[in-house]
Amino acid sequence: MKKCIWVVVLMAALTVAGFGAPTCATDTTAYYQTQYSGLANACQVGPLLFYNFTFAGLTVAANQVEIAPYVGPSSHFGLRISGAPAWLAAVNTVIFTLGYTVAQVPGGPPIEFADLDLLGGSTTGGGLIWVSEPLPAIPTTLTASIPGVPDAEVAFAPRSSLNVSTSFTLSGAGGSFSLAGVAETFAIPEPLSFLLLGAGLVVLGVFKRRSR
Repeated sequence: MKKCIWVVVLMAALTVAGFGAPTCATDTTAYYQTQYSGLANACQVGPLLFYNFTFAGLTVAANQVEIAPYVGPSSHFGLRISGAPAWLAAVNTVIFTLGYTVAQVPGGPPIEFADLDLLGGSTTGGGLIWVSEPLPAIPTTLTASIPGVPDAEVAFAPRSSLNVSTSFTLSGAGGSFSLAGVAETFAIPEPLSFLLLGAGLVVLGVFKRRSR
């Protein structure tokens, strides 16, 4: 039995490590649109793949928004979105929408949690930071804002992939805003949970085999 469990662990590790996708780069959204346009050329953060990037900017261009791989606590993996240069304004307004698909590595653990966090954000006067992330497949919308609540999260039934479209509105009108970045992360089952699931499947297979 112990041998079977270790086989499950080894297979899962080899599946995640051996998929062959490059680690997501730290570069502009324009670069991500060109380099990671489909599943065949997706980039990877931990056991998750990211691809199919889209961008619609009302006041900024794709080369003014930077994306970087981001790893949070408790099996959270995702992307960090920030300004290139940094978002810091007294009067400017930054409005754009970023879209992409996140998916499990084939044979890897599923996605079961989404988290949206404003990193190092503050405002003065009438300044506003508002980030909205609709997840129609769940369905729900995550919203983080300053003033307001700077983070949001949701748990859901395990999924193999998720389409994400996030709207950003940063305004310094009547004051100012400062934002280091926005973290969009997605959680997989804790390693022990995934191990127990795999072990359970092995045991089920053994019982079926013996019952024949």
